[in-house]
Amino acid sequence: MSIFEPQRESRDLDFIVAVRSDESAHPHDAVPTTPAWSGNGRKPAARYRCAASSLRDLAAEPSRAGQATGG
Repeated sequence: MSIFEPQRESRDLDFIVAVRSDESAHPHDAVPTTPAWSGNGRKPAARYRCAASSLRDLAAEPSRAGQATGG
């Protein structure tokens, strides 16, 4: 039994994932958009319009706390 097992069970999580502290991501509801194409050159690739947040910040958001359950 790991040291995380009691916390995992008390929070009703199916699993725990370890990540590096410098990892970043976009929220699950972020959608990449494609800028308008001027007609010249390559068509622009889809991209996220906001900067990625650290995983620590995303996990700490109160609105996402309920989504961090393992079910």
